[in-house]
Amino acid sequence: MSEALPKKTQVKIPEEKDFDLFDKSSGFFEDDDDFIDDVENEKAAKKLKRFLAETEERMGMLLELMPIGLALHQPQSIVFANEELGRLVGFAPEAIIGRHCLDFVDPDGEYDLFERFSRVFENDESINEPTLNIVDSFGRPKTVQFIAGRMPWQGQPLAQVLIQDVSHIKIMEYELQRKTEEIAASLFQEVKARETQREFVSVVSHEFRTPLAIINGSAQMIERLIKADKSERAVEKVAKIRNAVGRINRLIDNILDSSSIEKNQFKIEPKPFDLGAPIETLVKSCAEINETYTLNLNLEGLPDLIDADEKACRHIIENLLSNAVKYSPQANQVDITGWHKDGYTYVSVKDFGVGIPENEVGKLFNQYFRASTSVGISGTGIGLNLVKNLVALHKGEITVESKLEEGSIFTFSLPDSETRNKE
Repeated sequence: MSEALPKKTQVKIPEEKDFDLFDKSSGFFEDDDDFIDDVENEKAAKKLKRFLAETEERMGMLLELMPIGLALHQPQSIVFANEELGRLVGFAPEAIIGRHCLDFVDPDGEYDLFERFSRVFENDESINEPTLNIVDSFGRPKTVQFIAGRMPWQGQPLAQVLIQDVSHIKIMEYELQRKTEEIAASLFQEVKARETQREFVSVVSHEFRTPLAIINGSAQMIERLIKADKSERAVEKVAKIRNAVGRINRLIDNILDSSSIEKNQFKIEPKPFDLGAPIETLVKSCAEINETYTLNLNLEGLPDLIDADEKACRHIIENLLSNAVKYSPQANQVDITGWHKDGYTYVSVKDFGVGIPENEVGKLFNQYFRASTSVGISGTGIGLNLVKNLVALHKGEITVESKLEEGSIFTFSLPDSETRNKE
C-alpha cells in the first residue's frame, strides 16, 4: 500500500521583494526570457531567475523523482509540475504549466471544489480529499488523494498541490469487500445447508418411523388373528405391511437417486419401451392401496413405444401419483392422461386437492421445499426435485398449474429420440 501523503511539502524560498510569480508556457526551472510575463522590472526578473536556477541545482532531482505528483500553483494556473504529476494526468510536465490543477478533476459531484480552492489563497485554508476522481488525457479515470495548501512566499499568492494515485488501493479495497461478501455468502449458505440438513433428518426420521410403526403394529395383529383363526383380517394387515414397506422403499430410492444426481453419478439409459405398461401397473397398485380413490386413466394418445429410461420414468410417475393422492385428503379422484404431439410424449396427473399458493409455485421443485398447504401431510420435499431432475436428464420439461383448494395438474414431456438428438 502506498505511503500516506504528508500534510504539507514546502519548497524553501529566500525572501525577495517587489515581484510577482507568474508563468504561462514554460517549466518552472527553464532559462527562458518568456518565462515570466508579468514581472514589474528587469532587476526583479533577474533575481528570480537566479534564485530558480539555484533552487533547481539544489532540489531539482528531488522534486522530479519524488513519487507524489507536485504542483506549485498561483490562483489561476500552475507554475511548476514534476514528472509524477505529468504521468498521473497524461501530459509532459511543461504542458501542464499555465493550466489549472482542477482541469483534470471529474466535475460530477465536485462543484464546490473550485470555490474551496480559491479560499486556499484568500483565507489560508487547506484541502485534503482522501479520494478524488480525475481523468487523464487518454480519458482514463483514476482515483487520487488531493492535498492543497498555501505556502509561505513573502505574502504572495502561491500554493502547493500534492496528488497521489490511490487507484490501486481502491481496487484492493473493492477486492477485499468482494471477498468479504463471498465469504459471508458462503457462510450463510453453509449455515442454511446445515439447518436444512437438520430439518431433513428430522423429517426423514419421522417418515421412517411411521411405516415402521405400521409394520410392527400389523405384525402383532396378524399374530393374534392367526391364533384366533381370522385369516381374512390377517390378509388385510399383510396388505398394510406391504404398503408401509413400499413407502420405505420409495423414500430410500428417492434419497439415493437424488444423491446420485447431485454427484453427477446418475446415468439414464434410454431404450424403447411401452410407457403405458408401467403407468397402468402403478395406477393399479395405487388403487389397491387407496380404495376410496377413483383413478381415471386415459392413455389412448400415447405412442406404442418411447425412447427413455424405464426405471427413471417409473420414479417420475410413482412420485406424481403418490403426491396426487397424498395432497387430496378431502377428494377421491385423480386423472392420468397421456398423449403425443410434435415429437414429444406428454403425461399429466391431475388431482382435486389442497392446491398450491401462487407465490409458492415457482419454488415447488426446489430441493426440500414444501408448500404451506402441506402442513400436517407427510413428505420430505425431495420427490418433486427428483422428478424435475429425471425429466431434465431426458431433455424434457415439467410444468405445474395449481389453484388453492381446487387442485393441481403436473405435466411432464419427454422428447422422441429424433427430437432429443436435434437439441
